[in-house]
Amino acid sequence: MLRHRKSGRVDAYVPDSGDSVWSLTTPRFRDVFVAGAKADGLTCTPPPNLDPRCRPHPIGTFLQSINLSGRWREVPRNTFIGAFGWEASYGFDRNGLIGILDYDHRFRHPVGEITMEMTIEQVRAAMPSLEIGDDDPLMRGVRMGVRQFPESYTQRVRLTLETVNEIGFSNPAAEYPEPTEPSYPAAVGLAGAPFADPNLKLVVLSSLLDAKQIDRGTPAQLATHVLGRAVDLEDEGYEIFPAAQDYLERYPLTNELLAAVEEIEFDGGGTAYPFVWYFWDGEDDVFDVKDLSGIERFAGISKAFLRSR
Repeated sequence: MLRHRKSGRVDAYVPDSGDSVWSLTTPRFRDVFVAGAKADGLTCTPPPNLDPRCRPHPIGTFLQSINLSGRWREVPRNTFIGAFGWEASYGFDRNGLIGILDYDHRFRHPVGEITMEMTIEQVRAAMPSLEIGDDDPLMRGVRMGVRQFPESYTQRVRLTLETVNEIGFSNPAAEYPEPTEPSYPAAVGLAGAPFADPNLKLVVLSSLLDAKQIDRGTPAQLATHVLGRAVDLEDEGYEIFPAAQDYLERYPLTNELLAAVEEIEFDGGGTAYPFVWYFWDGEDDVFDVKDLSGIERFAGISKAFLRSR
């Protein structure tokens, strides 16, 4: 019988049996799910500011509960890694003040008068001012307690089966900076320069995008910039955008940017490809690299990943 010695979770929920994404997530993300499903009520479309590789999910994947035996707790070593740095993950607004602060069921320290796993009777005794509502219409057994503070903060306590498993604070008056369109330097030179193969340049641009050395916004923003008009990727993203391809193939790569490249990966999931062909499925050779001339310019590369089909 196979026995696991280690398990790891990277930026993931850690559910108990009966949990779902809906029951584990915060009110802010529930609002995102609901907003994403407004179009047809069946699938949740990701917000436009996320990674272009994000795809719609059936709303049921967020609502369906999981059935677990609990034996993962018997694994000798469990590693949990939180990934941060994406939009509003820290909950700070444009003035540096906390706008959102959430504690989930793994946080075992008191949060004011409330601790995780307190019963609803204990919560009412500890915090009489907390107004506890009825069951969530989309999730039976889930109730939300709300308390308003004079400083405009709102405290929310989520109870599942009348037991606390999430505590959060939010400031409705928080003002978050509006996303801005990146600046686009003018395209110069020959396609692919300083490399012989333009597809090698797309590999390099993917590396720079992943390392946050350059910012090209979203595929829709780049397409809008090079075409000079609004672009609907859901309608137009099934073919190559020649103007976007030409722009990226002639994107100016300075010596400083070339020196910043530490890893390159030859793979169909490259970050630059959706900017050229949004719905490319990776099943043909349109982005295959056939000439590595110029790769010697990278003095700082420590890793190269190559995958073949």
